[in-house]
Amino acid sequence: MQIAYRACLQAAFAVLAVRGLRPKSTAGHYITFYALQKLDEEKLRSIAIRFDELRTTRAESTYEPDADEAALRQELTNATEALESGLPVMRAWIVSVRPGLDAALRRVPEQR
Repeated sequence: MQIAYRACLQAAFAVLAVRGLRPKSTAGHYITFYALQKLDEEKLRSIAIRFDELRTTRAESTYEPDADEAALRQELTNATEALESGLPVMRAWIVSVRPGLDAALRRVPEQR
């Protein structure tokens, strides 16, 4: 869950950076997803709402861990689905705003 959540957060940072925004560290995760919801982009807003729901779930599972194994598996499934549906939309939006980033986003780092 942590890795999937961090991927959601990093994707949100990337979109906001394209707009010249950089959330501060105080309440940074909350502010990041909130700012993403406030961009004038409907496609991104729905993704940001879903990512923010994951933020809440992650906080509950981290700071108040009382979920059973099945609930944790479902949370991970939800996070993975959010990434699978959200990342391509976010990438397409970034490239539409900053076409010069297309080549950089296509590169896949070599595995060692």
